[in-house]
Amino acid sequence: MDVIRHLRDMPRLENSAITVGNFDGVHVGHRDVLARTVQRATELGGRPLAVTFVPHPVRVVAPGREPARLTPIELKLELMAQSGLDLTLVLHFDKRLAAMPPEQFARDVLHRATGARLIVVGRGFRFGLGRAGDVTLLRQFGRELGFEVEPVEPVELDGQPVSSSRIRLALVEGRVDAAARLLGRPHQVTGVVVRGDGRGRTIGFPTANLGGLRALLPGTGVYACWARVKGERLMAAVNIGDRPTFGRGRSVEAFMLDFTGDLYGSEVTLSFASRLRSPERFSSVDDLVARIEKDVELTREVLETLPTGSATTGFVPPPSHEAGARIARPSVDGHETGDT
Repeated sequence: MDVIRHLRDMPRLENSAITVGNFDGVHVGHRDVLARTVQRATELGGRPLAVTFVPHPVRVVAPGREPARLTPIELKLELMAQSGLDLTLVLHFDKRLAAMPPEQFARDVLHRATGARLIVVGRGFRFGLGRAGDVTLLRQFGRELGFEVEPVEPVELDGQPVSSSRIRLALVEGRVDAAARLLGRPHQVTGVVVRGDGRGRTIGFPTANLGGLRALLPGTGVYACWARVKGERLMAAVNIGDRPTFGRGRSVEAFMLDFTGDLYGSEVTLSFASRLRSPERFSSVDDLVARIEKDVELTREVLETLPTGSATTGFVPPPSHEAGARIARPSVDGHETGDT
């Protein structure tokens, strides 16, 4: 997938099908929209294209209210590429773009720059200054400019539409298994191993302390995770939050099962499979060691028993192709909806 970062660098396209949104998380609802865009582009004999934004538009239109990111831009683009897109246009969202009237945004961004013959959006799609543009207005512009508009219904799972805000809530509450079902994959967090106080090594459980994290962390607790580091896929028991026994602050510490070696400075990606327990305070180091031993045993048990192809082991089909999922009426996430 080619990534374009400015309108002036867009190649000349004909008969393209495009979609627009923040796509934070690239969850199963997003993937349904992206798959539809790819399918329609093939039918039209053109190229499928997505338009997305950095930073999140809310940072510009409502400073201080930007939602925590589920996917840094690099991961977001990687996941979007898996949908079969040919191109993604990543626009820098600034005050100029935020102030663009709906007609200008439709003409200059969604049509002229992309050669769009078809625009695929959610029914609640809003665009332009003050979010004044909607699907009805976009269709009106399409009749004038020569493109069609195809609204799509959002994916619904467990009786509610899938949304980025729903995933954020699940993660904050520590429900990483629920988040994985909505994402269609485990939630991932990437960081770099930094030096800690070395206390884990003294009790027989050396941990990788992660810093530089750029995605939403699940709530405090102990988790069973898959860790990707130095080209290896390892089981990991991960503690997030305060370290109450030693009276220290917030931390992300991963104990890699069946691994020996130096990880300082290495990049580690954690994929969250299951929450094992809430934080606990221990009266002695011996009690802490016994609890960690049990956490390691549970981590191994959980990860070894996960079914191949489940949402916690890798990318799976959108829930519209799974039992229990259906299409719902409310809007999917879209440009400036605030829930992307």
